Amino acid sequence: MSGLALEIDTSALVRSAARFSGVANTTLEYAWLRGLRGLARRVVGITPPANSASGRGPGGAITTADKARGENALARDLGYIFEPVLEGGARDLAGIHRRLFLANKKPGKPLRSDLSEGNRYSANVADLEKVYRDLRRKVGRLAGQWNSGVEALGIRSPGWVARHGSADGRHRIVFGLLKYHFEMAATDVPEDVRAEMIRRIAYAERYAAASLEREMEAMILKAAGQSGFETRQ
Repeated sequence: MSGLALEIDTSALVRSAARFSGVANTTLEYAWLRGLRGLARRVVGITPPANSASGRGPGGAITTADKARGENALARDLGYIFEPVLEGGARDLAGIHRRLFLANKKPGKPLRSDLSEGNRYSANVADLEKVYRDLRRKVGRLAGQWNSGVEALGIRSPGWVARHGSADGRHRIVFGLLKYHFEMAATDVPEDVRAEMIRRIAYAERYAAASLEREMEAMILKAAGQSGFETRQ
């Protein structure tokens, strides 16, 4: 495992926040904070079990559909690994799943048994159901690693993400004279997820900046319309 810091070029967001401050007649700190909140929502919204670069909830937020996707993927993976039986079965099903997960899991890809010829491990139905219930409670843990930064900005992820607490993340926020700096990090990210997450985070920053630009455009058009100018969208 390794830490994944939100270390991206936020210059576009800084420029958008400065312009938003002038158009909306707000302080730069307010505009920057508004942009950061949008960015944080989108970062959570592109973290597995979410699979969309832009997020589909309000402001790009993670959704209950993403939670269902994670739970369904978990059930699918267990079905690929284990063959349900009424009696007997393998011991330590959770250990088998964890070993295969750490060795082979890729975002959006099914997890399969490592037995020869596509065979599956036999698993007592009751034991398999217990493993599923235990693992289902972990859905949203990776997205929950952003909780520290999200909460520092005065916003909150959905309960199934927030429940994982802020121990696996960190943040630093600085608001001062001509100095605006924000970092948030997930600190327990699998190596095989890291590259995909970095790619997705870059999308989140661009979407956050674009959102401020769209708000400014709407304000300008509204003001122009109220002043009697003909506007087109």
